[in-house]
Amino acid sequence: MEREAFQYQAQYCEENIWHLCQSPHVAGELAHVAFVSNREACVALRRQRLSQREDGVVVWDYHVILIAGSGGTEWMIWDLDTTLPLPCEAHHYLRESFDCLEGLGAPPAFRLISAEAYVAGFWSDRRHMATQRGPIAAPPSWPPIMAGSLTLERLLDFDADADSVLDMESLRQRLGGRPRQVG
Repeated sequence: MEREAFQYQAQYCEENIWHLCQSPHVAGELAHVAFVSNREACVALRRQRLSQREDGVVVWDYHVILIAGSGGTEWMIWDLDTTLPLPCEAHHYLRESFDCLEGLGAPPAFRLISAEAYVAGFWSDRRHMATQRGPIAAPPSWPPIMAGSLTLERLLDFDADADSVLDMESLRQRLGGRPRQVG
């Protein structure tokens, strides 16, 4: 699938995924948004398009992906920033994106939220993308998303609502079977 078919702006993964949640490509599927970070706000991912390294590694403060599937298929991961296929089988994506990254920050943690709740509640004024000198990255052409009260600060607080935060092993176990409610 071509990434150009989706609303996309580099370095605005939370907004890209908000739009993707409403795409006909995932309509009717069980879908969960995963905020990938950790308490240190320093998580390494391989196979990222914006990497300037030969191995494709990027260290982000956070990243956002969509996990979706239907009862008859495996879980698929949608990451508009990866060099892997779109969508990508969950086990393949997790192995290629996170394995062999020891020493590049703390292990990833995943906060899961249903796609429905995310679309209804996400709010961002893009303040996190600004410095006194201006924007960190060019903003999207669409207006900021201010649907509810789920702010980035709240979603990235990995100490709050610990039941919705999984480590890699727990995520792999939950995604090991057929798609079902995981969050």
